[in-house]
Amino acid sequence: MKKYRVSLSIWFVFEMVALSLYISTKNLFYLFNFTYIGTCVGVGTSLMSSNNKYARNFV
Repeated sequence: MKKYRVSLSIWFVFEMVALSLYISTKNLFYLFNFTYIGTCVGVGTSLMSSNNKYARNFV
């Protein structure tokens, strides 16, 4: 679990940005867009930390 700490923190930052923009603007686009990007980057960095050979292709 220790090697996935960076991936989870990246995802958490994107979620906080998404929620703050959604609350301040009431635009649902920000919530979906930043959640999608944060999830892809978080999963990609977790795949890279586990030395998956297709991690860069996913990101």
